[in-house]
Amino acid sequence: MRHGTLILGLEDVDKLEDDDDDDEDDDDNRPTTAIDAAGRLMVGYEEKVQCLTRSGPVELMVLRAPEERAKAAAKQEGLQGGLAAGCKAALLVEVKPTAGFSNLWQALAAGIALARSNAVGGRSSYPGSPVHVVLTDTMNWYFLGIKAVAAAVDEGAGGETAACSGSRTAADGSATCTSGLEFKINTGEIFRLFDCSMIVASLLRPSTPVEGVLQVMYRLYKALYPDESIDDLPAAIREGERLAKKAAHDWMAPHMESLQRQREAEAEATAKSAAAAEKAAAVAAEKAAAEKEAAVAAEKAAAEKAVKLVQQAAAVAAEKAAAEKEAAVAAEKAAAEKAVKLVQQAAAVAAEKAAAEKEAAVAAEKAAAEKAVKLVQQAAAVAAEQAAAEKEAAVAAEKAAAEKEAAVAAEKAAAVAAARLEAAVKRALQEAAAEAAARHKA
Repeated sequence: MRHGTLILGLEDVDKLEDDDDDDEDDDDNRPTTAIDAAGRLMVGYEEKVQCLTRSGPVELMVLRAPEERAKAAAKQEGLQGGLAAGCKAALLVEVKPTAGFSNLWQALAAGIALARSNAVGGRSSYPGSPVHVVLTDTMNWYFLGIKAVAAAVDEGAGGETAACSGSRTAADGSATCTSGLEFKINTGEIFRLFDCSMIVASLLRPSTPVEGVLQVMYRLYKALYPDESIDDLPAAIREGERLAKKAAHDWMAPHMESLQRQREAEAEATAKSAAAAEKAAAVAAEKAAAEKEAAVAAEKAAAEKAVKLVQQAAAVAAEKAAAEKEAAVAAEKAAAEKAVKLVQQAAAVAAEKAAAEKEAAVAAEKAAAEKAVKLVQQAAAVAAEQAAAEKEAAVAAEKAAAEKEAAVAAEKAAAVAAARLEAAVKRALQEAAAEAAARHKA
């Protein structure tokens, strides 16, 4: 986050340091600014805690590095390595679930240890640089300033406290000590407690009044940049904005020129492309006209050729039709002649067959007649024999009138003979008719 020359966040600070290193040789005597002060701040976390819903650090330590070697030591070796290399503790923030006066003693003890380190660590000496301690639960904010004033002397341990001169009540109602309260711990070291205050401002509630948030931000800002005057901040912000706009304009000027040249080149290229497109369109139109004329000529030639082909095909078809007609007439004539011959042959065969059938019928009739004559003759012979028998029977009857039964038997025999004769004649006639029919069929 940055607003003008005010920067909060380690990543932006590193980038600014890289930019400053590039032109460090050109301007070694430039005045110290808030950006330079921010470049000497190192952020580190003492411990992390896993909670129910969130995890993160509960103690935040901010170191001020006097040189690159000390900064590198803090980055590589952590808090103790940075303090040993000459870094100074600038700010300690302790976050508690519920912050109150019962938690102040732990924060105060940590602040005393860091203030002692600022006085005796590295190339330091008394009085050491102050440490600002912040105890908060994101609603109640307790601010303490601690500074190591003097080392232990031979007068012995004490624990005495010096009077707080100039104590007053701040405008927000919090107790403050402008000049500070000096006290001696049991080791004989003397520390000063100053700028003590308590502010109520819930940073997690959107409805929190902005005045409380500004007070918290002001105390944090003064802890990180003690040499900066808040009265100069608006002017510094305006100057930073002016310089930022000027830098943006200076940075954009060559880019705008390059962009303008690029636009002009694009416009020229577009014009050339349009001219080339028009020329290509004209060439294409001429080519299309030539192709159209060629197509018309080709269509005309194709039509003439098609007419000739149709005429030739019609002539060939007429010749073929005449030939087919002549062939059909010849075929019909040959078929008629062949049909006449076949009819004649069939008639001859039929006549021959009819003659043969007639001869067969005559022969059959003749044979049947002859057979019938024979049968009649046989029947006549039988009848004659029967008549002779009857005559003999009659003679016998006459001779033996008394033999009535013989006469009756003779009558019966005559009847039987007649029936036999009649049956024989019928059978002979049937056989003759069947034989004649068979011959006629053959």
